[in-house]
Amino acid sequence: MCQKVTIKPDLTQSQRKVFNALLVTASITEAAKESGISRKSIYFYLSLPFFQKALNKARFEQLSLAIGSLQRAAIEAAEILISIAKDSETPASVKLAACKAILESGFKGAELLNFEGRLSLLEEEANV
Repeated sequence: MCQKVTIKPDLTQSQRKVFNALLVTASITEAAKESGISRKSIYFYLSLPFFQKALNKARFEQLSLAIGSLQRAAIEAAEILISIAKDSETPASVKLAACKAILESGFKGAELLNFEGRLSLLEEEANV
C-alpha cells in the first residue's frame, strides 16, 4: 500500500493526476490510462525540472517507507528461520536450508555494515 505523498501546490490539476498515477503504475502507458492524461502530456511533464524533482522526491519517500517495512519484517523472518533450524521435528533438508539462509543473510549484512563503516570513515577524512 502506498502512503500518500505531499504534492507541491504549484502543480496543476492535470500534473497532480499524472504525478499520482506515476507513483502507482509501472509505465507511462499505464499512467496515461490511470490519469486520463495523454502520453504526450506525461512526457512533457516529465521534461519539466520541477516536476521531475517532485516526482523523484516522492519516489524516494516511497522507497524509504518500503525499506523500513522490509527491515521490520527481517527481524521476524530471522526469528522464524532460527526456530525452524532449532525445531527437532523439522526435516534435515529444511533445517539445512534455514541454516544456509541464516548464514548467507548474516554474511551479507556484515559485508554491508563493514562497507558502510569504511565509507563513513572515508567521507569523514575527505571532509577534514
